[in-house]
Amino acid sequence: MTLADPISIDGGLVRSTFFCQFLADILGREIICSQIDELTALGCATLANDQVRKIPMKIAAGVVARFFPAAIARDDLRARHKDAIGRARGWR
Repeated sequence: MTLADPISIDGGLVRSTFFCQFLADILGREIICSQIDELTALGCATLANDQVRKIPMKIAAGVVARFFPAAIARDDLRARHKDAIGRARGWR
C-alpha cells in the first residue's frame, strides 16, 4: 500500500458526506465508502458461518461513494487541529 492508494471505510459515519470529504481532504487520499454500512460485522458473521455451517457465503458489497481530496493547505489544517487538541486537553 502506498500513500496514493485509496482508503476504504464503512460504519455509520459513511452516511456523513461532510465527514467523508473532510477525511479525504485532511489525509490527501481518496476515500471509498462501502454500500454496506457495517461491512466489518458482516465479514465477521460470514467467517463464523463458514466455520459452523461450512457453507460458503459471498459478500457483494459495492461502492456507494468516492471522495477525492481537495487542493487545500493540509499542513495548516493539521497545525490548527494540533492546536485545538492542545487547548481541549486543558479544559476542566
